[in-house]
Amino acid sequence: MKRSLSFLAVLATIFLLSCSEDEPAANGGRQFGGAVTFTANEWTDTFDRNTIAVYSGTFELSVYLNEHTKSFSLTIPAGIAETSYDVKQNVVSAVYYMYDTKGHYSYWGETPHGQVVITEIDEVNKTMSGTFSALLERQTGEMDITNGTFTDVPYMIQEEPKGTEVIAKLDDADFKGKISSYGIGSNLMFALTNDKQILDFALPADLLEVGTFDVADFSQDIYTGVRYIDGLYSYRATTGTITITEYTANHHIKGTFQFDVSSYPIAGTTKSFTAGTFDVSFDD
Repeated sequence: MKRSLSFLAVLATIFLLSCSEDEPAANGGRQFGGAVTFTANEWTDTFDRNTIAVYSGTFELSVYLNEHTKSFSLTIPAGIAETSYDVKQNVVSAVYYMYDTKGHYSYWGETPHGQVVITEIDEVNKTMSGTFSALLERQTGEMDITNGTFTDVPYMIQEEPKGTEVIAKLDDADFKGKISSYGIGSNLMFALTNDKQILDFALPADLLEVGTFDVADFSQDIYTGVRYIDGLYSYRATTGTITITEYTANHHIKGTFQFDVSSYPIAGTTKSFTAGTFDVSFDD
């Protein structure tokens, strides 16, 4: 199960590729189309062979240039919506690779160095459009990405493992899926998945023991807590409880949950999980 950041790595991913003219219209399930344009210092061009892959509430925009001698990428783990994002740590990271010189420019700092705006998400035609800019750095200088646009680029939402087990109630309807563990260490990580739906748990291990906990206590940063992903839409657990009934460090966790999840990056939508259960074992 592909993850970005907490399991992500959120992550919604926009993945745009510039391809040669003899490449097929689709590759690995991705559909190509739309246009991407930007200026990197003095250089400007437009690309019409692009694709978008969306997974885990994160998007990553990538453009390969000049027979794959250069590439540019943006990774946004902050949810997908028609809104703006600053290029900074935990919101947008940006990288410009120059394979001919074996170097790259990047930025993932705390001070904003540009902006990405998703201006349109067309769920009927499954395309996205937007604008971007980013000031990137390396030891030998800077790369100023300006006037960036991506227009009517098709997206594909990655499917997750499916299951028929009733795991919880979501707004009073059965929430069915499959439970998978995928990480132990500083965070105990597991997910309940079904097709394009993910209920992801990343619980700080130092907080875990048998007992009942406020779900908000587990949200220490962008990497931790409980998130619900429904295709393009991301939610974070805000109020409610998780009860751990059995726990063996790094081996097994069992319990119940009931909590509300609130939409992000644009607030305003709330969904309720009730009668939730989990019983997860982890490999050594």
